[in-house]
This record gives sequence, structure tokens and C-alpha cells, in this order.
Amino acid sequence: MWLGTNAGRSGVHADAFSGMLSHRWAAGSAPHPVQDQRKISMARLQDLPQGMRSHLTDLPCPVFATQPWVRGPSLRDRKVAIISTAGLHRRTDRPFASGAGDYRIIPGDTARGDLVMTHLSQNFDRTGFQQDWNVAFPLDRLRELAAEGKIGGVADYHYSFMGATGPEQMQAVTGELARLLHGDAVDAVLLVPI
Repeated sequence: MWLGTNAGRSGVHADAFSGMLSHRWAAGSAPHPVQDQRKISMARLQDLPQGMRSHLTDLPCPVFATQPWVRGPSLRDRKVAIISTAGLHRRTDRPFASGAGDYRIIPGDTARGDLVMTHLSQNFDRTGFQQDWNVAFPLDRLRELAAEGKIGGVADYHYSFMGATGPEQMQAVTGELARLLHGDAVDAVLLVPI
């Protein structure tokens, strides 16, 4: 997992950040989504049918001309936004379409019950999100980290794309999104690939 910022201005490897989020569940501040009695589990590549496994392992990985990951200030000094690929949006927003490269803006004061998922992949399991939105949109965990002074603050706006879409289809709107992040004084993003 990487923590990137302002379209490549600064970023840090987020092992520490990921550890902080995992600690939230371990410390009991919130139930860990996979420690529920129903034992939600992540699909493993080796458990998929051969056709799907081959499709996924043969997907091309795009190469980009720039290297946007550079060092920046400590997490304690950063304002963090979430960017998810879970196809999340408010109930009043239009749902995502197949192959959509656009994004939805999610205000930081959006209530749990107003956030819905229209990820279109038939292979996508929504159970974890339905039980705890922090699985795909860890806003509660970010707020806890900010309250403890582990991060500088939480952004006023967050963003979601529809996963199962090629990065090249999303590339057209990334400059616009970077300007929005910069305008909100965000200097770090938590990328939540789904």
C-alpha cells in the first residue's frame, strides 16, 4: 500500500500507516471485519477457476513516464483523503457505469447509510462493506488517527472510482482530481484498491 499525494508532489511508503489502521481493529476500537463470526474471507488467486486466474495474471500493467512517489512530511503533519476503487457514491449520486473512468466526490460528513456501492463486477463480494464501511472506506479509522495525533487531519472530501476499470480510462480525470485535492489542502491520500 502506498500513501501518495497531490498528484505526485510527495508521498511515503505506507507500511506504518497500514499498521496504524490494522491496530485500530486489534486494539478493539472497532471490530475487525474478518474476526466476525461469519468469517468473511478474501478471494485468493489460487482458489479462482483457471480461466479467471489466467485472465487476471495476463492483464497488462501500464507503465507511466513519471515516478510520483517522493518523500514528504511526517504523517503527523499531513491532511489525508481517501481514494477508493469500490464504486462508492452517495445515494443521491448517479451509479457507476461499466468501464467508467470517472469518479464520485464523497463529502467527509456523509453518513454511513447514505454511502452505497455500485461496483459492477459479478465477482465482487459486498458483504464486508455492508457489515463495516471501513473495509472499503476507512473514514472512521482516519478520524481516530487524527484524534490521536497520528495524522495531521482528515480531508473534507474523499473520492471513489469504479474498480475493474483500466487505469488508462481513469487517467483523463486524474489532473482534475489532483487540483481538487490540492484545493482542499490535502497532502496525502490513502489509496484503497478494491
